Amino acid sequence: MEIDTPYGMLGYLDDPGLTRASFNENYFRTGDLARIRADKRTEIVGRAKEIISRGGNKISPLEIDNLLSAHPDVAVALCTGIPDERMGETIHAIAVLKQGATLSETDLLAWASGRIERFKLPEAIIFCDAIPVGSTGKASRAAVAQFILTRR
Repeated sequence: MEIDTPYGMLGYLDDPGLTRASFNENYFRTGDLARIRADKRTEIVGRAKEIISRGGNKISPLEIDNLLSAHPDVAVALCTGIPDERMGETIHAIAVLKQGATLSETDLLAWASGRIERFKLPEAIIFCDAIPVGSTGKASRAAVAQFILTRR
């Protein structure tokens, strides 16, 4: 997505190369992926750097996060791509259950399978008490990937 606003920045301090890469004439490249809905409103659907490339398919992890988080027993979920020699990346998710809820990976995947295309289903879902966070203290796909890779 590219935006033009009088309230945006002029560029990155002392980094003309990054400034050139981040702008298309006066339009700032946000890194967000968006689509125009039928009602003519813009909907953010993910980040370009977060796209999972699985077997040639480009998948927005936000779509999977939202789906898994919509399950009545799931408080929050976050997925990421994990490098895979054959597929390019595979989809793995971490989910936090609501207090007192019990849910298996098999049951959550079965529930999700009727609501999303098969190629977007995670290969694995790990249940944790909290979503891993990055250096900023925010939920982080990179931290999720690192957590999953250390468990292999």
